[in-house]
Amino acid sequence: AVARFDSNARMMARDKVWAAMYPDSFAAYYGYSMGALEEGRYADGLAFLTPALTPRNPTQGNARFLQGVLLLALNRYPEAKTAFQQAESMGVGGDKLEMAELYAAQRDFAGARNVLQTQRASGMAGKDVSLQMDEHLFLLDEGKWQAALKSLAALQARATADNPDQGLALE
Repeated sequence: AVARFDSNARMMARDKVWAAMYPDSFAAYYGYSMGALEEGRYADGLAFLTPALTPRNPTQGNARFLQGVLLLALNRYPEAKTAFQQAESMGVGGDKLEMAELYAAQRDFAGARNVLQTQRASGMAGKDVSLQMDEHLFLLDEGKWQAALKSLAALQARATADNPDQGLALE
């Protein structure tokens, strides 16, 4: 990840110039599109990302994953699923929250839970707690209030045991 020392607008402007000057500098397309995602400019980010979706890009899998996130934000679910599957086939793995959210957005909560079940632990307690943040939200979406509260309480207890500050934040 690149450290960010400026506003999104300035970073995106820099990335746009960088991409224009060096069309094979795929990090420029990725950086601009990440900024667009953060700004809620999903269609803009998706359009700008296109040159990074090439086999010439050694990090094409990451670009495919970002494509999936942007497509999900645009409610283009079948295309998002394809992009996530392509990213996974290229070795991008780990965080499966966005794929689970893809199912949940389509009200397929069983599918969302199945995806979360395949989530591998990172070995970092704080990160692993954040990977479990959607479970109770899916239960809320289903109208299962008591189950959601129970799930959140269990998550808060796990977080407190691993990192008291994170547990306090979940109270």
